[in-house]
Amino acid sequence: MEGVTSGFSLVGKVAFVTEAQPEDGLGIARALAEAGASLAITAPDPPLLAPVVDEIRALGGVCRPYRLDFHDLASIQAAVAAVLADFGRIDVLVNNVGYNAPSWAVDVTPEDWAEITQINSTGPFFCAQAVGRAMIAAGYGRIINVGTHTAVKANVRRAAYGAARAGMVQWTRNLALEWAAHGITVNTVAPTYIKAYNLTAHPEMYAQLRARIPLGRFVSAGEVAAAVRFLASDAAASITGHVLVVDGGLSL
Repeated sequence: MEGVTSGFSLVGKVAFVTEAQPEDGLGIARALAEAGASLAITAPDPPLLAPVVDEIRALGGVCRPYRLDFHDLASIQAAVAAVLADFGRIDVLVNNVGYNAPSWAVDVTPEDWAEITQINSTGPFFCAQAVGRAMIAAGYGRIINVGTHTAVKANVRRAAYGAARAGMVQWTRNLALEWAAHGITVNTVAPTYIKAYNLTAHPEMYAQLRARIPLGRFVSAGEVAAAVRFLASDAAASITGHVLVVDGGLSL
């Protein structure tokens, strides 16, 4: 019988990762490359992807950068078309993007709401749609949307952000339902506060945030990447429409 761990391999797969810049998606790109996937990575300004491309290639992987700006829906179509032309297919989509402007609900402006929704839900949806069409034709696909625990747990100063991410969770479920017959799974990874380089900038604030997490620590970028890698693999072939919360128990 085939070994259990063989199901985690992505050898021969093409993974499309949005917003794969060093501070955002490097861990995800590295995890998928280490599993054997060839990578197509995007950012609004492709030169910013150079460190990621260099690192993946140094590992012996295949990695190409493309322009994609979630403000510009035409750029989504163009990026998907370019990746399909270069690689011939897209097996895995990781919709990795996030933007928030924390504000009390009474202070949220229509412009805030529109911008936060565009980046955190509307743009990712149309990216999933564009890639999903190719996956439907191929009869196979793995779509992983990277969201936030705020989609499933209320948080102060997050009315617009939480609504946008909750919207992502709902359309994740809708796509999972509609596309299951085509061999496509669609899931969301919802992390809490991720340990980053600037955690020492505001020690009191971060201590308060950390104290709210039952496990007593922030999650790491590597832990988020591991969840994405799992859902991208055939080990998760029967998991779809799911929200995998990576939050140390914060949403309990």
